[in-house]
Amino acid sequence: MKANGNEQRERGGMATQGKTLRELEQNVREAARCHFENKTLIQR
Repeated sequence: MKANGNEQRERGGMATQGKTLRELEQNVREAARCHFENKTLIQR
């Protein structure tokens, strides 16, 4: 199973994969945490 997220070209994106849905969910959470670790989130 694979998951990816695209952002604007200059910001990059993230991708991850897992053998099971549970593993994929854990990897998505970890990828998101690492990706946004040093960034400011846009408030809507």
